Amino acid sequence: FSTMYALAGTNTITVTSGAQTATCSVVVLPVPALGCAPPTQTVGIGLPAAVAATGGTGTYLWSAPGGTVAIGSGATFSTSYPAAGTNTITVTSGAQTATCSVVVPPPIPAAVCVGPAASVGIGTPADFSATGGIGVYSWAAPSGDPATGAGTAFTTAYFDLGTFTVTVSSPGATSGTCQVTIVPGERPSAR
Repeated sequence: FSTMYALAGTNTITVTSGAQTATCSVVVLPVPALGCAPPTQTVGIGLPAAVAATGGTGTYLWSAPGGTVAIGSGATFSTSYPAAGTNTITVTSGAQTATCSVVVPPPIPAAVCVGPAASVGIGTPADFSATGGIGVYSWAAPSGDPATGAGTAFTTAYFDLGTFTVTVSSPGATSGTCQVTIVPGERPSAR
């Protein structure tokens, strides 16, 4: 004889043979609540979002609409998303379902360097400004005086002739560069 029980608890099975009866007890344990972890995560465009199932029956099916991997099975699952947005990954185990959220923020715009419109005389201050990025900037001007700086605006001077590169960086963004050409002029004393 074989049977199944839909609810947790202790159940009795009775068998009868002629004038005799015997009983068996069947303890049905509750199915642990299904969970999806981490409940929320943030990943970049095209980067993997990994999740894991807990509880349930031990058998798991995954669904990730819009993900590069849309379906899967097993205790863990990974997918990525090609565009910014908030996405839901669903795991099913038996009659239970659970969800995880994956937030994909838009990419940070590149840092842009805006430099002098024309050549600059030797020792003359060259003014630069930045846009893009996250609004926080650091500057690098090898051979310049000063050679580093921070902020939206940056001023440096060169005491040699030639074309020099100034780089602006912003956390998480692609760096931007400007070139400045230093031309002859009356050579002032170094700062």
